[in-house]
Amino acid sequence: MRLDFMDSKSQLIVYSNGMKWQARFFSLPWYRQVSILFFASLAIGAVFVIGLPEHYRPSINADYPTHYKPTAENILHGRGVTGSNGQLQLTYPPGYPVFLAFAYGVAGMLKLPADGTVIAFGLLCGSASTVFVYLTAVLHFGKSIGLLSWFLWATYIPNLATLLHPNSEVPFMLFLFCGIWVLSRGLFGKGGAVTAGSLAGVLLGAAALVRPVALFLPFVLALAVFAFAGLRTRKRIVMSLLLLVGFGISTAPWEIYVKARTQKFIPLCLNGPSSMLDGLEFAIVSGTSGEQANIPDQLRSLMETTRDQRASMKSVGDVGRFVRQQAESNREGLLQLVFFKLVRSWYGMYSQRSETLVLLLQCPYLILMATGYVVVIKRAQRFKSSSLFLSVIPAYFLGMSMLVMPLLRYMVPAIAFLMPFAAIALLTAAAALEARCRLVGLPTFE
Repeated sequence: MRLDFMDSKSQLIVYSNGMKWQARFFSLPWYRQVSILFFASLAIGAVFVIGLPEHYRPSINADYPTHYKPTAENILHGRGVTGSNGQLQLTYPPGYPVFLAFAYGVAGMLKLPADGTVIAFGLLCGSASTVFVYLTAVLHFGKSIGLLSWFLWATYIPNLATLLHPNSEVPFMLFLFCGIWVLSRGLFGKGGAVTAGSLAGVLLGAAALVRPVALFLPFVLALAVFAFAGLRTRKRIVMSLLLLVGFGISTAPWEIYVKARTQKFIPLCLNGPSSMLDGLEFAIVSGTSGEQANIPDQLRSLMETTRDQRASMKSVGDVGRFVRQQAESNREGLLQLVFFKLVRSWYGMYSQRSETLVLLLQCPYLILMATGYVVVIKRAQRFKSSSLFLSVIPAYFLGMSMLVMPLLRYMVPAIAFLMPFAAIALLTAAAALEARCRLVGLPTFE
């Protein structure tokens, strides 16, 4: 195996003389490559969903039966975006209920179980998402890194776990990954700046209408585009501006509809303050398994104060003022909260069950990702722009997770953009191992 960080096309790739199957795969037309990866992902996901024992399955998200499902049923029966109480549903954006309503409609026409059909739709969306992970990694680092990134993501258990039950992350990731791929094509000059910027904005708007965590992501990406030195300044400006325009166009119909119904401007949904408060007291609330986190006294005091004053905090401004007060009266507890959230975002579970096991699962991935990132920065300066661009996405999701309840579930979509760095670390280690084998006369991959 020969590891080259710079080839004639300025891509980070690995040449492996012994992996003839890889050469055959890359010689296929792009649509056949994509089809193979899609159906392989579909098979992996189906085996996981069908074969995982019930004991290891996470509990179904409480938001599904209480919010998403009633709203989807009302949409399907022509009652609009309304909740179980018949009122306009503003707790979450309408994207996922619309997705569910479509799945329910198909299930009704085909006489299939509704929830089972949702799972099947999720498998299709999840498989398509892995393809965009591959395509994005290929654009930034080359085919070998892209293929291994696909495999790491397609077999990543926290990602597969989103397919076990109806989860809004599944269609969210499809829109998000497709949007990032379209934007990446524009950054590499493979599509017009106007098309890439505007279409990426529309796709990110669709993602935000499924999960509001993406509300500020287009603004962050618009800035990240300027750090991509390989593109002319004029194109970067056009792409950044149209990214925001496309996002606005995509979300505008919902915003206009809500404004007409409520006479208020509501950014996507009303769940922001409640989610922020959940993030300020989550460790003293028993998980679905009845377990509680073990936390320091100062942090417990902050969370108990949050619980006592929660009823009086109705807006984001109220929560912000409360946090500022705690910064003065309980600074140590607030610092502990920041540290606790920063760490727990990578392994936290809503049930607070099996978190040690999840952390052990996460550690190898996190070590590989960090190692690969260092390898790129030190040995492949030409790819610094790609590395910075992709790492902005998990940084954004981590920041948003810090504002609410720190759960691995919220970080899973962003981890896809760190998989190329894990792939780089693995292939670098493989190349080093082969070099050592040659040195001592042991058999190699050839």
